[in-house]
Amino acid sequence: MPSWLPRDTNFFDLFERTTATIVEGARYLEKLVQSPHSLDVRLNRLKELEHEADVTTHETFDRLNKTFLTPFDREDLHNLASQLDDILDWLEETGQRFYTYKVTETKPEAISLAHLATCATEELDAAIKKLRDHHKNSKEIQRRLVEINRLENEGDTIYRQALSHLFEENGMSTLQVLKWKEIFDSLESSLDACEHVAHVIEAVLVKYA
Repeated sequence: MPSWLPRDTNFFDLFERTTATIVEGARYLEKLVQSPHSLDVRLNRLKELEHEADVTTHETFDRLNKTFLTPFDREDLHNLASQLDDILDWLEETGQRFYTYKVTETKPEAISLAHLATCATEELDAAIKKLRDHHKNSKEIQRRLVEINRLENEGDTIYRQALSHLFEENGMSTLQVLKWKEIFDSLESSLDACEHVAHVIEAVLVKYA
């Protein structure tokens, strides 16, 4: 395919819209984790953000099906859109678990993991904003991706510590332990999802270097 033919760059607009929604969702969840009260009302906004991300993802897929020339391979664009959508799914799932399990008091490890998720989504948002001119911005994008990996590794450490403290905590019922383990699992999965997107972007940079 001739390189001088114009390619549809609206995909970058869609990705940037998605990451902006993800960052808002992560920040909202972090506040929710810090102070888990009135969850039945507060979860509505998180659901709305998850729905907004779904709509943008479907719009991306629809555009992909109708576009002749794309900035990257269709498979790469599809994978990136899918992996981005997974992040907000996990953020929303975390909020739902707080509500379902009727959590009224939080734990420091949950607050730490939620904060790391916010930081990771912010780094991801910054990387995506540079992706449309990836040749010029390759070093900065790589720096953001490395930071996402670092945040995910830090999250793994906190996650393991959280489980260790959970199983050692006196006076906590088995049911409570299981509930908190699922909450920690979903928080850790949100960080994993950010790292998965970072891997997709890194593969794209290598392919189109």
